[in-house]
Amino acid sequence: DELGFPLMSQGLPWSSTTYSGNWVLVHANGGGARLDLLESVTFTVTVSNSGPSPATGVVVTDALPAGLTFESATASQGTYVAPAWTIGTLGETGPAATATLTLVATVTAPGALVNTATITQQTEVDPNAANDSASVTLNAAESANLTVTKALTRSAPHVGELLTFNVIVANQGQSTATGVQ
Repeated sequence: DELGFPLMSQGLPWSSTTYSGNWVLVHANGGGARLDLLESVTFTVTVSNSGPSPATGVVVTDALPAGLTFESATASQGTYVAPAWTIGTLGETGPAATATLTLVATVTAPGALVNTATITQQTEVDPNAANDSASVTLNAAESANLTVTKALTRSAPHVGELLTFNVIVANQGQSTATGVQ
């Protein structure tokens, strides 16, 4: 038996690569994708068995990296208790040969965040362990959100009067604003 799985992230462009045997590993291409701090991201991990017999004792580990905080998980089969998704048995054909895990996380730190899911347990010997892991890189950006307000100190100035304006700059984003001029 062989196991392979795609790791996908909402809002990112997709590409697919075909590996030897019946495996297709679909992965997210994180290039150019931008997420802001405190934004939610959804990962979908799909594990497939290409047969010829059931795969038993299957466990996938997906430990979110620092910079991503777990929100929720939904498994089509088995249970997810971070970081382990205990699937159990995958059939050799049809819908029973595939299981899906949807993970939702919050971005809590800027920079490149790499999330990796790996098959860490299976009773049968997997002749192609090269497709038992998939990763996606997210580019989390700091998110300053500046507003500028300008107000006259007097609502009804006189002709020729020297006027004073109050200019207020406020950051309503999640990150510190730097280099503001």
